[in-house]
Amino acid sequence: MPISRDPLVEVIRVWDGLVGASARLGVVVVTYEYRDVVVLSAASGPLSRADMREMGADLLAAGVRVVRAWRANGHRMPGARLVEVGRRHSLWEMDLPAFMARVARSPAARGH
Repeated sequence: MPISRDPLVEVIRVWDGLVGASARLGVVVVTYEYRDVVVLSAASGPLSRADMREMGADLLAAGVRVVRAWRANGHRMPGARLVEVGRRHSLWEMDLPAFMARVARSPAARGH
């Protein structure tokens, strides 16, 4: 009987230099809801906008089109739209290709 395996969870680690040879700055858990839809969770560390752009580019290259995250009420996900409000947490959703196109055009992304 044939089987198939789907990667459901990944961990993104952000380093301040060479992978594994330098200090780890942050970690984000990526859970796949579908092949092109992920939920980010358990983020920790001081991740910069540049780090977030690099993660976005990496996810986009892997075929991800939608990024979701549950945030504590009162906190937002930059570049995303509010989808659902719960008692304590709200769901935010980002169109990753559109967001990456927008940040690629911004002066900050070009180093100005």
